[in-house]
Amino acid sequence: MIRVEGYEKSYRGTVAVRGLSLEVAAGSIVGLVGPNGAGKTTTLRALAGIIPPTRGRLSIAGHDIVADPIAAKSRLAFIPDEPCLFDVLTVWEHLEFTASVYRVSDFSAEAERLLTQFELIDKRDTIAQELSRGMRQKVATYGARPARHSYVERINSAASCSWRGGDGQFAFTGPDR
Repeated sequence: MIRVEGYEKSYRGTVAVRGLSLEVAAGSIVGLVGPNGAGKTTTLRALAGIIPPTRGRLSIAGHDIVADPIAAKSRLAFIPDEPCLFDVLTVWEHLEFTASVYRVSDFSAEAERLLTQFELIDKRDTIAQELSRGMRQKVATYGARPARHSYVERINSAASCSWRGGDGQFAFTGPDR
């Protein structure tokens, strides 16, 4: 469960988010939709522990992001619209690196399955700087899966979404573990 209770974020007196509360159950797909400056990205960055809340409580799988950041972050993968990959690592090396950071020793079979399922198998040995933006997003998104995160948070702007409409941000959640 992702839980946000009375979340507020201010920057030097300017309120970015005021009084947001929500719960996201395991297995849910949630879209935060609103105009530029509505606080969508700010909220997701706070949930990822990148920026602290001014007020309120944010928790991932029961772990408060401020009080217990290591436990909360170990249950979450944060993938921005423009994922930061290492230019000189191959697709496979990114998956291997992520698995090693999260101490996943048996990632190979799952990684091979994901490469095939998400049409990255022919890019397995391609370095990141040679990938399209969409392929880099796939590597970042599916690179988080072998690490077995309970929740995956991905930010997409309208430019990279397949749906038509306004600016949107999405948080994808997986099963509780």
